[in-house]
Amino acid sequence: MWEVEYTQEARAQRATLPAVGRRALDEVLERLGNDPTQGPRYRAGYPAEYRMLPFGEWGLVVYLVHERRRVVVLLDIVWAGP
Repeated sequence: MWEVEYTQEARAQRATLPAVGRRALDEVLERLGNDPTQGPRYRAGYPAEYRMLPFGEWGLVVYLVHERRRVVVLLDIVWAGP
């Protein structure tokens, strides 16, 4: 099991999600807690530890995988929907 942590910015972004977005994020975080490598690399040129994963119909979470600490750090949470 992996621990999931929020940056201050990501925690603030989570607070602005609609209820459907929070539920979808919670579901994807449960999956990340079991296997954080399931998301693709964030962008070409970034280290492999930077990853992203869509959630719900309108969300995207960008995160960092700390292998040695077994921690997933949420960096950015985007919700583009209603």
